[in-house]
Amino acid sequence: MRFPKDGKDLSGLKVNRKFPHYSMRIAVCFRSISWWLSYTIASIRNNVLAPARKFGEVKIFTHFFDQGEINNPRTGEIGSLDPQEYRLLESD
Repeated sequence: MRFPKDGKDLSGLKVNRKFPHYSMRIAVCFRSISWWLSYTIASIRNNVLAPARKFGEVKIFTHFFDQGEINNPRTGEIGSLDPQEYRLLESD
């Protein structure tokens, strides 16, 4: 596995030899509204959560607005929001 920007090779990372029982604790945080989450959840799981889990324990934290619809003239976003869509992230 490599970081795309600087090309650092991460494949050589091992469990800490001095403390073999220790692994990283990683917090992944999401905020705002869960707009289009049903379309992006697979990408989030494959490209963010799965790689992070290779390095340690991952906890997901969320802070979403309780919002039933969106009407943003600046971006052209208009429509209703699924109030239960946030559950797709299975936050801790």
